[in-house]
Amino acid sequence: SQNQLDVSTSIKWLNFDINNIDLNLEKISTDDHDNLIKEIHKSITSKELFQQITPQLDHVNSSYQRLEKDIIDPYKEATKIQDALKKLHSTSYLLRSVTYFLYLVQQIEDFSNSEEISNTIPNNSKINTKLLVKLSKYHQQLNTHNSKNPNLKSLRIVKEYEPIAIERTRSLLQLLKNSIKSIDERSIKSKSDIELKETFQSLALLDKSELYNSIRELLSTNVIISVNFLTRVLNSPRNLENALDEVAKKGALISNISKLLDQIDLNSITDVESLSTNSQNNISKKS
Repeated sequence: SQNQLDVSTSIKWLNFDINNIDLNLEKISTDDHDNLIKEIHKSITSKELFQQITPQLDHVNSSYQRLEKDIIDPYKEATKIQDALKKLHSTSYLLRSVTYFLYLVQQIEDFSNSEEISNTIPNNSKINTKLLVKLSKYHQQLNTHNSKNPNLKSLRIVKEYEPIAIERTRSLLQLLKNSIKSIDERSIKSKSDIELKETFQSLALLDKSELYNSIRELLSTNVIISVNFLTRVLNSPRNLENALDEVAKKGALISNISKLLDQIDLNSITDVESLSTNSQNNISKKS
C-alpha cells in the first residue's frame, strides 16, 4: 500500500555500493600491491616504533608529574602564601602607622588641653616653655609621620583630624610668635635664658621660617626704636645720655638674643626622624 515504506530499493543500492567498493579494493590490491604492502609495512613499523618509545614517554610523563608535584605545585602554593603575606604586611604596617598616629594625636590633645597650655594661649599668661617644646615636637612628628605615610589620608579618622591639627598648629604658632614679639629689655628680665631658648626651639620645630621672620621683626623693631631715640636727640641734645642708655639696652638685648640663637643646634631640632622612628618602635612594642 501507499502507506508502507519501501526499503528494498535502498538495500539494493547499498549492496551495489558495497560490491563496488570490494571490486575497487580488489583492483587496487591487484594493480598496486607493492604500494599497499609498503603502507602495511610502514604501519607495522610505526606501531613497533611507538611501542619502543612508549617506556621513554612514560618516563618523561612520570618525570614531569614529579616535577609538577615537587616544584611547580609548591612554587604556586608559595606564591599564594607570599601574596597573602604581602597583604598581611601591608595591613600590619598600616595598623602600626595608625597606632602611632593616634599616639601623637593623643599627646597633642592632652598637652593642648592641659591647664598650663590651655590657659596660656587665650590669656597670654606666663608660658611653660618646656611643655611648649614637647608639644611642638609632637606637632612636627605628626607632620613628618603623615608625610612619610600618605596612605593614612585614606582613613576617615585622619581626614577628620586634619583641620583640627591645622588649627592646633596655628594657635601654637601664634602664641610663640607673640611671645617672641613681646621680648624687650624689660620683659627679658623675667625670663631665663633657658626659657628664651626653649621658645625659639619650639618655633623652630614648627616652622624655621617663622622663627627667622619673628627674629627679624624683633630686631627690626628694636633698630627702628633706637633710630627714633637718636633722631629725637638731635633736636634735644640734653637727653643724649638717656637716649644712648636706651640704645645700649636695645643693643644688649639684641646681643643676648644672638648668643642664645648661636647655642641652638637647628640640625638636632629639625632632625626628628630618628626620634619619630624610635617612638614609633616603642609604641609598636607596647601594643
